[in-house]
Amino acid sequence: MKKTLIAVAALAATGAFAQSVTVYGRLDAGYAMTTSSVNNVDTKANGVQSHNSVSSMWGLKGSEDLGGGMNAFFVLEQDIYTANGNTGASGAGGGLTNASGFNRTSLVGVNGGFGSVSFGRDYVPTFKVVGATDVNNLSRISTVQNSGANSTVPSLVFYSTPDMGGFKVNLSYGNQDSSVSSAAGDTSTKKTNVTATYANSPLNVGIGSGAQ
Repeated sequence: MKKTLIAVAALAATGAFAQSVTVYGRLDAGYAMTTSSVNNVDTKANGVQSHNSVSSMWGLKGSEDLGGGMNAFFVLEQDIYTANGNTGASGAGGGLTNASGFNRTSLVGVNGGFGSVSFGRDYVPTFKVVGATDVNNLSRISTVQNSGANSTVPSLVFYSTPDMGGFKVNLSYGNQDSSVSSAAGDTSTKKTNVTATYANSPLNVGIGSGAQ
């Protein structure tokens, strides 16, 4: 048996990690009364509900000065249903069942003069372009009819160039290869998502492409 292992470690987190940690989020709940009619059958949904105007979530983010103009950072972000305290993807089942923690973002990386490199789960670059022009930002309840299915994707490498006078290139790449060499060919899964953006107030322009 021949086994090859190539590993890249961005940083090692310890209990003392992060000189600066921020807790952030937003909560939305209210009493809603809705009635839908299909084939002359009315269905009512009245009561306290979450995500009436924007999705609720909370998160942690922190950074550590590594010296030489470099910083290590992490971001953890999770959906939460304010009405019942459960977690779960926005809009899925009303938060009646719990889902995996930090389903939006689970990210660790390093930035410096070269830009930013990170590993884990995050919003893909094309969805960030949508969020930048959406009144709800990265809510996943979108005013531009992009609800954000697969808006965050796990097991990716992310890279962003430095800000060059407002211009940036952002790339996410995943190659989850668990394929077996056979006559069937390569069955690995590759996901690439890339954007080019220019943000210099009041102008904000972005273009992108990718598979999620």
